[in-house]
Amino acid sequence: MKHKINAAFQFVPLANKTKSFALIDRVIELIKDSRLEYEVTPFNTVVNGSMKQVMKLADKIYTVCNKQFADGDYLLNIQIHFTNRNNCIFKDKLKAKSTRA
Repeated sequence: MKHKINAAFQFVPLANKTKSFALIDRVIELIKDSRLEYEVTPFNTVVNGSMKQVMKLADKIYTVCNKQFADGDYLLNIQIHFTNRNNCIFKDKLKAKSTRA
């Protein structure tokens, strides 16, 4: 499928509470470095890209966290919105919501 998808990444450190924000910041850096369009929100970070790009990013987060932060347990929640009709872009969703408000 060549359409872009919309995915929300939520990284949750389960242990090592003292470093939680540093760990979350590192994951946001990885998302930024992916060169995918993204937006940080209070509860997750939303990205646009191909399914392959999004899965590559998920693997990168998993790999880096295992290497750099081996002393903890983590959740990486990923929500994906896709369609076979057109691109799913988070900014389009925000525009549609603001016109209904």
